[in-house]
Amino acid sequence: MPKKAVKISFIILIITTVTVVILATEDDFLIDFLGKCPKDKSQPFENLMNVRTLKRFSFENAKDTKISLIISTSTPDLTLGLSNIPCIPEKKGMIFEFGRPDYYGFWMKDMLINLDIAWLDDSYSVVYLLSDVSPETYPNILKPEPSLAEDEPIKPAMYVIEMKGGEMKRLGIKVGTKLVPISQN
Repeated sequence: MPKKAVKISFIILIITTVTVVILATEDDFLIDFLGKCPKDKSQPFENLMNVRTLKRFSFENAKDTKISLIISTSTPDLTLGLSNIPCIPEKKGMIFEFGRPDYYGFWMKDMLINLDIAWLDDSYSVVYLLSDVSPETYPNILKPEPSLAEDEPIKPAMYVIEMKGGEMKRLGIKVGTKLVPISQN
């Protein structure tokens, strides 16, 4: 290969490397590593946040960690949930408020990502949790089911929270964790 061609190839390699380094610093490129949503994928979730009421929570044992959840109470909202949302940002999700305790079932119809699903009793304590649920579980209905190893029956839930898969574990949410609503003042 002639020297001129080697120099041009070397310059193209440097430019390509610099371009990759620049791209590597963008949030879009780091979604899989940092759990952030690229702007084009987070827009559907951000649109929901702009038109719906949000509720903020902290944790009983870790008050410095706060999450924001979109409130879902109407039948259409309860049915759709986070369907067709391609990315959920960190510390964000949806809370389904049912108004009375029961053993509510959820499905993954039209879900684009894995979800963590937590059922909470009337005092916001997690009574049951499914982690990293795949969209491929549809059409199965997911709901609290007692394990053979459990001594106590699972309490009915009044609230259910959905967050991106793995987020609850990262935040330390598990059965028994109590979420504390933060005043909206």
